[in-house]
Amino acid sequence: MMRKFMLKKYCILLAVLFFIPICFANSIPEKDVKTLELAGVKLGMTESELIQLFKNKYQLADTDITIKEQKMKLPPSKLEEQSTIIGTLKTYKVTLDPNKSVTLIVRLEEDIMHDPVQMVVFGIDQKIPYSIEAEQHEYEVLVKKYGKEQSKNFMGDKMWKFTVDDVNSSNNILFFSSSEDGTIDISIVTDQYRKQKIK
Repeated sequence: MMRKFMLKKYCILLAVLFFIPICFANSIPEKDVKTLELAGVKLGMTESELIQLFKNKYQLADTDITIKEQKMKLPPSKLEEQSTIIGTLKTYKVTLDPNKSVTLIVRLEEDIMHDPVQMVVFGIDQKIPYSIEAEQHEYEVLVKKYGKEQSKNFMGDKMWKFTVDDVNSSNNILFFSSSEDGTIDISIVTDQYRKQKIK
């Protein structure tokens, strides 16, 4: 199950970096990324802001938060290239309900435009136990907030694209997927901070 999850996340990252601009070439106008959030977490939020949100909004203690840190090679800017850039990634994992069934996973990496450099949110995943009613409810909430999805990817996930401004070319994508034998997965990801490091 974990291997399948990691494979899907890797496919999503590749899609953001290489394929999404093609998928959305004829999409409806992009939405404002400033409105994009999941459980109160927004792209670009700093690590300290994230911790403050967990403690103030969800009353979580340090022991309720699982943190992992790793170094990894960042993907190249072109498929035929090889990357030698090493980046730091952090993952925060929490549960948001008393039954510990709704899980939030937040991924951070360095924003080198900050002075000094800070870790910021570049990916958010919310996992909810699957039921037909929950799937319909979560989808309706997204449509009410952001409008109908613009497209679907090759895995069948519903997708919304957001933009920072007319000049910023970064991809900021909201995904919605579900599995009848598993979970409802709502994900937000951006390549904004990755592009800072890859020329």
